[in-house]
Amino acid sequence: MIIDLGNGAFATGQTYVALSRCTSLEGIRLKKKVMLRDVQSDSRIGYYLHQMMGPGMEAEKMRAITEGVQARIAEIASKGEKERAALSEELALLEAM
Repeated sequence: MIIDLGNGAFATGQTYVALSRCTSLEGIRLKKKVMLRDVQSDSRIGYYLHQMMGPGMEAEKMRAITEGVQARIAEIASKGEKERAALSEELALLEAM
């Protein structure tokens, strides 16, 4: 399977969905390196965190948390099939944020 993100992912979860469709590492060919910007989080993450942390949460903290979630999703997506399967529960929780 050839994965071509072209100018980058255009939807939340797109990179994960593309990678999760592969049944083995041997079948994966990336046209370009997956960058952090290719892993997009749903805007509801920010809303949820704001509600949980209160209105006083600074933008810098929000950005750091969102970037951390995105980085973890990218890290999971870059792992092998068996490792991704083992982390599927965590990934589902992160993507639901």
